[in-house]
Amino acid sequence: MFFKQKSVIALVAALVLGAVIFAVVGYGGQGARAVVAEVNGESITRKELDSYINVLRLFMPNLEPMLGDEARRPMLEGQILEAMVENLLLKQAAAQLNITVTEAEMQGFYEMARAQMIGQTFASEEEMMTRLQELQISEEALIDFIGSGIYTEKLEAHFISAATDEEIQQFLTENPDFGKNPAMLELSHILLATEDEALAARERIIAGEDFGDLAVELSTDPLAKNEGQRGYRGYLGAEIPEVNQLFVEEFMVGANKIENDGEISPPVETEFGWHLIKLHKRVPSTELSPEEGRQNAAQALGTQRAAEYMQTFKTEAQIERKL
Repeated sequence: MFFKQKSVIALVAALVLGAVIFAVVGYGGQGARAVVAEVNGESITRKELDSYINVLRLFMPNLEPMLGDEARRPMLEGQILEAMVENLLLKQAAAQLNITVTEAEMQGFYEMARAQMIGQTFASEEEMMTRLQELQISEEALIDFIGSGIYTEKLEAHFISAATDEEIQQFLTENPDFGKNPAMLELSHILLATEDEALAARERIIAGEDFGDLAVELSTDPLAKNEGQRGYRGYLGAEIPEVNQLFVEEFMVGANKIENDGEISPPVETEFGWHLIKLHKRVPSTELSPEEGRQNAAQALGTQRAAEYMQTFKTEAQIERKL
């Protein structure tokens, strides 16, 4: 995915080697117990980092060659560790606010996400279970990975409920675009590893081949099973707060440069690889009802305050990275 929630960092001769390096180095012996970071006195171990990397492999096939690159691997491991630090900070911040997440909530969130994964990322439950076994991913690790989203939801809900009607109305007055459905793009994309591959695929499309067919054939994004469809996902026009942006900046900059419906972008580079983006159509902004606008503003205000709270919490945290 190319969402700003970097739930994931973009990641076949290298597949086996990479699996051995990252699955074995942290399991068993001193390596597994080695502490790679401490966050307010809580440790993240090498084994936990390796487990997190394996879960990323489940969703991001492009991770394998990137981790197999000796020059890039330390940087990627550092980025992945930083995501783990952020997740741990989120849980600690929630605890400080007396926000709790029960096992039942975690399980329910996981089951909902699991149902979505089957049919989108995987063709069947059997395919998903096979891949979990191949990567030696326990259900517990997968639940923990996916379930971190609950903490984000609950933290935002905390600040939404704390906002007064006056604060929400003032926020909406200062940010009237939250009283509208933002203008959006209906996009499809193909993700490839190199610029040369993207250029070659673009030439095939220009020559008359179907974009969706090539997405299924070539794209390394798991959503290629949906023929590269991204849906109404790109915010346009209005100044939307950074915390609400859905895609990484480079992707949206490339998409916004496309002028005409049906047009294909030149290759666009992001941290995930090289994208070909197809604009199906632009969806204009529409006014929300007063109540919908208020709810939208409350959500945005809560999200903004949660982000500000987390930034302060992180600034004041005692974090030691040991990679």
